[in-house]
Amino acid sequence: MLPPVVLLFFLAAIGGSDGQDQNMRFICPSNTELLAEVNSTLLKRMDDAELNLAAEMRQVSAKVEGLEGTVALNRDEEKSVQSANSVKFDDMQQNLMNKFEDSNLAVGAELKNLVNFIDSMKSEVASLTAKFAQLESSFMDSLTSGFKDIAIKLDSVKSTCQNQTNVSEGEQTSVDEENCNLSTGTNLVTLRNGKKYAFSDFALSWFSAKLFCEQRGLTLVTLKSNQDISALNNAVGNKDVVFWLSASDVGRSRGQFAWLDGTPLSRRGPMWYRGQAVYYQQNQQNCVLLYKSKLHAYNCLANYNFICQLPPQCYKNK
Repeated sequence: MLPPVVLLFFLAAIGGSDGQDQNMRFICPSNTELLAEVNSTLLKRMDDAELNLAAEMRQVSAKVEGLEGTVALNRDEEKSVQSANSVKFDDMQQNLMNKFEDSNLAVGAELKNLVNFIDSMKSEVASLTAKFAQLESSFMDSLTSGFKDIAIKLDSVKSTCQNQTNVSEGEQTSVDEENCNLSTGTNLVTLRNGKKYAFSDFALSWFSAKLFCEQRGLTLVTLKSNQDISALNNAVGNKDVVFWLSASDVGRSRGQFAWLDGTPLSRRGPMWYRGQAVYYQQNQQNCVLLYKSKLHAYNCLANYNFICQLPPQCYKNK
């Protein structure tokens, strides 16, 4: 029994030219090996039959040669024993002919069996081809149905998101005030630029640092000018420390940086080390960090210190 794999290769190899589109045939390595095994078996059996036949013929030739030698040696007694020798020779010849016919019958039977086996393989290949076509049709129907379901769910999600963006101004203000209350008790430092910051003394990945700040009603710091950078640098002093900022290319094309409020951050400018973002990678998410008064881009999963910032709407409460 063949494995349940579509062997379209056999349609070309044993089915002959049937007018079907050659581009619709596929080659299945496992069944190519099966066809090769069948051909090998057929050739071996035919070779064995030829070898047997050759052996029988050699035996016949040897016996005939022996008889001819006996006749030559006993030529003087040919008349007296001619009748007996003639009978024996006829019997031996008949026996040899019978064996030859038996060998031919055996070879014919083997060939017939192989032909029947090939015919059965053709039938099974045709059956598997039909099953594959049925499965392909079923899969395409299922895939189409799945796409329709996804489209419906996507429309539902879009509608839900649209409804969530329509929160009233009064409700949003209430949410902001609740988030601002989370920052109560946080050790905030007011710098000379008038903004309030909290400096971590431990390292986290950019994602964990962002969550840490948000859980306390804060955000990762956003820098819009060299004045902000200068204020932070003066607060840090001469410490050789790296800090995560809020800018990243998470959710965007690699190297397309933006701050958490959505403001784009160009990869070139005086705030960057050497005037540009030079270390961002195409195969990873890149986040922005501050080191020695300059911006750098690095893998968001790396662990560094970070700076949280009090959102502007919370200043009136602090």
